[in-house]
Amino acid sequence: MPFPSPTMCGVDLKQQCSPAASSPVGAIGILSHEPRGRMRDTLRVTWLRELEPGLEARFVIRGAPLTDAGATCGEHETHSDIVFVNAPSDLRRENGPLLSFVLWLRCAMLAFPRAPFVGKADDDVWVAARWVHHTLSQLSSLRWQQPYIYVGGFEQYHWRPDVDAPARWSNGVQRESCRDRPSEGADHWLHGPFSFAGERRGPSAGKSVPRCPRARQQPCDGRLALQDR
Repeated sequence: MPFPSPTMCGVDLKQQCSPAASSPVGAIGILSHEPRGRMRDTLRVTWLRELEPGLEARFVIRGAPLTDAGATCGEHETHSDIVFVNAPSDLRRENGPLLSFVLWLRCAMLAFPRAPFVGKADDDVWVAARWVHHTLSQLSSLRWQQPYIYVGGFEQYHWRPDVDAPARWSNGVQRESCRDRPSEGADHWLHGPFSFAGERRGPSAGKSVPRCPRARQQPCDGRLALQDR
């Protein structure tokens, strides 16, 4: 899919994902949308002030193109805490956050190659930063025994192939294999269930870095993801 120039607000999108000098225990991408500047400012004066040195957080904004480049670029120059991803800024909420999350994962794994965990949060939630840092620090010591770790709570859905869209969201995990079946009281079929880690929605989730490629390859094992809801 062709996109505009890979430079936004004077930022080279590839360069912004260059390896950082820090080695945090976790890197959090806060999925946001360009017009939500007030929400970002609120987070900057609340839980982001409590970040431990071992945590990194960045706002993730789709900016192709920016709708108010003056304000957004000014915000970036002031705070230097925004990662711009090369995706359309006017995507709907059904697919925009998912694309932001995938592009954030790609960037974060390059920018923080030594971080044991990479996660996401929404821009309208409060995160207990000290608890997150403590939990991830404790879990990172277990990765030599269990390298694939998710932090959060399970959520899952089914898929409707006739309209190419998710259906039947639910919390928890149904331990059943993937299969096609007719939907109750309807004339369409469902595929699933799929368990997930908030890739598409949900306030916050974290996953150990080695798990990310495997999660993309195994979208329907019924036990893939954890999400904090």
